[in-house]
Order: sequence, then C-alpha cells, then structure tokens
Amino acid sequence: MAPSVKWELTKAQQKRYIDALTQELVLLRARLGISQAELSKLIGVFTSDFRVFIVVTALLSILPIWMMYRVNADTNPYLSIVVLLAVGLFSIYFSAIRQVLAMGFVYPAFEAVKRKKLLPFLLCVLLAYFFHHSALVMLLMYPVYHMKLKRQTDMLLILPLILLVYVFRVPVFNFLRVVVGIYYGGSTKETGAFLALVLLAIFLLYSYLIPDSGKLDEQTVGLRNLLILTVVIQIFSGINYVAMRMNYYFLLLVPLLLPRIAARSSERNRKMAKTSVVVMVLFFTFWYYYRAYTTADILRVYPYIPAWAI
Repeated sequence: MAPSVKWELTKAQQKRYIDALTQELVLLRARLGISQAELSKLIGVFTSDFRVFIVVTALLSILPIWMMYRVNADTNPYLSIVVLLAVGLFSIYFSAIRQVLAMGFVYPAFEAVKRKKLLPFLLCVLLAYFFHHSALVMLLMYPVYHMKLKRQTDMLLILPLILLVYVFRVPVFNFLRVVVGIYYGGSTKETGAFLALVLLAIFLLYSYLIPDSGKLDEQTVGLRNLLILTVVIQIFSGINYVAMRMNYYFLLLVPLLLPRIAARSSERNRKMAKTSVVVMVLFFTFWYYYRAYTTADILRVYPYIPAWAI
C-alpha cells in the first residue's frame, strides 16, 4: 500500500493518472496496453480520483505477492521479506505500475508450474503479457523449474557455464536481441547492476553448499533452478535495462528459496546455516533502511508524505 500514500511521487504524475481514467479506450490501449486500459476505464466508471486508481493498482500488485509468500513460506518469513528488499524490487512498486501489475501473475503462474498445469500457466503468462510485454519471459519458468538438478555436483557444470555467459555477455546478448527482436533488446551499455549480480551469485553458491541434497524436496530444487536462471538474466541486466526488467519476475521467487535452503542444511553446516540467517536478516535490514533514508535509492521513496496530510 506504500505507493498509494506517496503523495510527492504521485502528484508529479497526477495528469497521467487522470488521463488514464478519462481518455478514450482506444487511446488508452495504444498507450497502456490492453489490460491496464480496461482496468483504468473500469475504475474510471466509479471515480476520476487518481488516488483511488493508485490504491486499487497497489492492492492488485501487492496482494498476489503477499499471498505467494504466505502460502509458500517454509520457515523464517522475515528472512524472505528482507531478501525481497535486498534484491531491489520494493522501489519498483512506486513507478512501474504496468509491470508490477504483470508481476502479480507470478503467484498463480508459479502455483500452476508446481502442479504441472500447463494451460493455466500459459493463461497466466498471457494475462500478464497484456499488462506488460516483458512478461513473456515467464514462459521460461515452467521448463526451468522442472529440470533435474538436485545433485551438488551439478554446480561443477553450472558455474563454468555461468562464467562463460558472463565473459561473452555482450555478443550473446546481441545474438538474443536479433532472435527475440529489437523491441526487447535495445542497445548495450553499462547499467551499474553488478552488485546485484554478485549478491545473486552468492545466494546460488549458498543454495548448493549449505543443504543436504537428500533433504531437498521438489519445490526447493525447482526454486534453485530458477535462481540459476535469475543469475544468468542478471548478467545481461548489467548491460541492458530491458533485461533488468525481465528479471523482476524471477527475483520475486528468490526470497522463497533461501529459508528453505537454511532449513535443509546438512549436519556439518547446521551451525553455519543458523548463523547465516541471523547475519542476512540483520545486514539486509540495515542496508535497506540505510539506502532508503540516505536517498541512495534512485526513486527516493522516503520519507512518506500521506495524501491526507497535505
């Protein structure tokens, strides 16, 4: 609900939100995409107050993710929350309205993947696509989740492949840009996303070194597979902003994995796993508030100024 009370940010975009409630549907579809255009016109039937629009979109984007964490929380839900903040997704909910609405479909898509329900999964991706075209990348979720990569020795193959992708990231990305299309590619330039890549790589090593392979269930293995994909996409995020946006859908799943890994540690790593959970919770909590209140965060979402306080 935080975006709905951030008056300073929404006031600067007031005209855009009012237009979204009052423009002709054909113009909205061209500017916003089919799903958000229909949603905007539906809200516009009841009100022209742009703040109501923001509240509704905040609920539609946040509630599915809350439900996903609530349903899939294995242990230590607070660790999941601070990891969500650490991977940098929270601020996105203050600006990328169309995409965060699309990201809300990650929850039903993930549930369909777990249950091997291909048609419902494809329907979720299609609906998300109508909000934001980048959601097509969610199609990778189904096959990657079900890959059989349970052994710790698989890391010996995975890590060299990831290093190769990193070394040749520019030519590989340019090839993918030709295959997928320029709309999804754009030019390559440094985006400054290297720190996030390092963090995700550490998470990946943690997910292979800490657990006992015999304790890993299908969901934990599937989430770890998706973390591998997240690391690979994050490599391209360092040279292209569109690739960064495509990774948002998978970054939402990283917070579900780490508590599961810590809870399934091997006997020799049990003490290390418990210590790592405490360290991660304390460090990521501190890091988030430090960046937020020192305006290091690019969107400067703090301090909140509620609309009713103006």
